[in-house]
Amino acid sequence: MLTSTWYRRAWIGLALLLSTALPTLANTRDVRVPLKNGKLHVADLSAAVCRAMDLPSLHLGRGDLKIHSVEGRLFVEAVNVSLASAGHIKVEPSAVVLTVDLDRLASGCDNMSRAIRVLAAEENPKAAAAQAARWGLFMPAQVDPSRPLVVLVHGLDSDRGTLQPMAQLLGHDGQQVACFCYAGDQPIEDSAEILGAQLRALHEKYPAMKIDLVAHSMGGLVARDYVEGPAYAGGIDHLILVATPNAGSSWARLRCLLSVQEQYRLWRSDPAWSPMWWFTEGFGEAGRELTPGSPFLKKMETFHRRPDVRYTVIVGTQSLTSRFSAECFNDASGWIGGRIAKWWVFRQIKNGLSHEAGRWRSSTGNSDGLVSVESATLPGTHDVVRIPADHVALFVPVDGKVPAAYEVIRERLRS
Repeated sequence: MLTSTWYRRAWIGLALLLSTALPTLANTRDVRVPLKNGKLHVADLSAAVCRAMDLPSLHLGRGDLKIHSVEGRLFVEAVNVSLASAGHIKVEPSAVVLTVDLDRLASGCDNMSRAIRVLAAEENPKAAAAQAARWGLFMPAQVDPSRPLVVLVHGLDSDRGTLQPMAQLLGHDGQQVACFCYAGDQPIEDSAEILGAQLRALHEKYPAMKIDLVAHSMGGLVARDYVEGPAYAGGIDHLILVATPNAGSSWARLRCLLSVQEQYRLWRSDPAWSPMWWFTEGFGEAGRELTPGSPFLKKMETFHRRPDVRYTVIVGTQSLTSRFSAECFNDASGWIGGRIAKWWVFRQIKNGLSHEAGRWRSSTGNSDGLVSVESATLPGTHDVVRIPADHVALFVPVDGKVPAAYEVIRERLRS
């Protein structure tokens, strides 16, 4: 027996997940794994799967699984759901038979990820509940149905903390503000489905209340998937997209670094953090969907703008490199102070550094550093605002400055 059943199950799922990345070798193969006293040996399963893929045997886990127990039936059900049309598992009296269609396995990757998340959450419900408490629609303490409600939606590998500065600014401006948070690594469609369910319930409770969505980065795709998709139930007055990669971003390939950074931050700041959060947060499906040309983005291309929803698109034209370079030159200029700053040579150096800082600070281009202007500009929208700021500074305070997009957001919400 293993001391941590969810860990064993995760390794089983990962062994299956490994096969989805391999080139196809044939159409259909059967993987037969003998049972020993009614138990499935994890090492036997991983070895059999590797043989089916013509790979050297890899032992991706240890321990036994009682195949006829409750957890055994749960495992079989989870694998069958995750494989969908790519295959299935069948339990015989003396063996487990895994049938896979290698031509279809790659499309089952996200389904397998979902199965792993479900299994992990069931093994540690307390940690799963603590993580789930960070997600959902966070409403103001008192709701006035006669006033519009502004719902903020964060981007990839962010959370409610990212939304708080903007929420406070809009609250001080007299707006009624709510925040929607979701698991950043899970499929964007899953996040949009949760957002849609929350907004539909809100619309049913307050049918006369207008809702304005303000979404940053990938959050704009989450919002659009609901607003422009078939599940839309009405009630949205204004959709404001800030630096949204409507056509994707090449930086999405490096999103794993953001995930590591996010989990490290949570480990340091949230006492309820658990290693299980790595599994239940998702397996990078959202990042893959942000890659230009992904099936998800191709689906989004078929959507049309809602005629009864006002659209505003805010685009950044300054790269992160420009801000960092400006800060470096500005810091170097600050090193020259006191009496030596009055000497001609050092005065010239200081002025030169300050000039370079200003040049980098004012430089603009065709990208905000992560999302190109072309990708952020949504076809069919007429209210497009370009701001000389980078992807982060558009929505989050940097160096004590108000988010660059705030004034535009404030003005559009007031109109």
